[in-house]
Amino acid sequence: MNDLQQIKDYIRKHKLLAPSDKVIVGVSGGPDSVFLLYLLHQWQHEFGIHLHVAHVNHRLRKAADQDQQFVETLARKLKIPCSTAVWGRKEGQRSSLEERARLYRLQFFSQLAKRQKTSLVALAHTQDDLAETVLMRLIRGTGLQGLRAMRPSSPYQSLEIVRPLLGTRKKDIHQYLKKHKIPYCIDITNQDIKFFRNKIRHQLLPLLVKDFNPQIYESLANVAEVSSADYDFLEARATDLFRRVTKVSADGTTLRIPLTSLRRCHPAIQRLLLRKAIERLQGNTRRLTFTHMKEMEDLLAHRPDNSRVHLPQQMVAQKDKKNLRLSRTS
Repeated sequence: MNDLQQIKDYIRKHKLLAPSDKVIVGVSGGPDSVFLLYLLHQWQHEFGIHLHVAHVNHRLRKAADQDQQFVETLARKLKIPCSTAVWGRKEGQRSSLEERARLYRLQFFSQLAKRQKTSLVALAHTQDDLAETVLMRLIRGTGLQGLRAMRPSSPYQSLEIVRPLLGTRKKDIHQYLKKHKIPYCIDITNQDIKFFRNKIRHQLLPLLVKDFNPQIYESLANVAEVSSADYDFLEARATDLFRRVTKVSADGTTLRIPLTSLRRCHPAIQRLLLRKAIERLQGNTRRLTFTHMKEMEDLLAHRPDNSRVHLPQQMVAQKDKKNLRLSRTS
């Protein structure tokens, strides 16, 4: 990568950084995060930002402690404050190991950001990561919300997560690091194709590049960008309608939506409205599938009054003469 101007342009276009920002930089020690840290360190005076390195040692590999030492040494070399955390994972939990590690990492970033009196976290996701995520979700099944994948900037609880490298290819990052003789850590588990993402990365995407579309990474990134714009428009419409027509019980366990409002809106808005209602009561829409959505649509359109649909996490949707009621059963 000879010209870094495109990354600066990307940061400015999406307004990812502003003067006086304190930025928590997530650094694993791998090539992408090391590259990001070097760039932000190089540009900190130009952008007027202050940096703080954050590293999580998940203890999932033998080299994890060495990675932590590498990041701490790098931060000292660049004269950037550094905070680390070690994950004490618990066995027997239902969610995947990868998901639990991700949530712990975000929790650590959130706590650190509060201590540092900031909300800004920079992560080193690349265009390759974006393309892989879009493809994974297409294969598993998703809608517009899922196709957005990762965005240049997105909120997470009290955090604002920015991704300055989302328009940058991994191959360009590797070339830059090699040219400038910048060391980094290598995670050998990234080569293990028993993991779904690695199988996409090392088998499917190279096949698509070779036999179908040499610009597949850019094409999938474009899908994410278009889907994000379309979803944001629908989301704004659904949010406005949600505020106007829904009623929540005093104890927060039941939500009522007039049938006339549901039946008047476009199916895309109707589905978003139903998802918002479930999220309002439950706090999330985990395990809510397309099949559940189709059942609720059938309930609204064809089933008699007082019919009900059972939803994940002990929720029930029930129709009476005038309203759809969503409630938690426990």
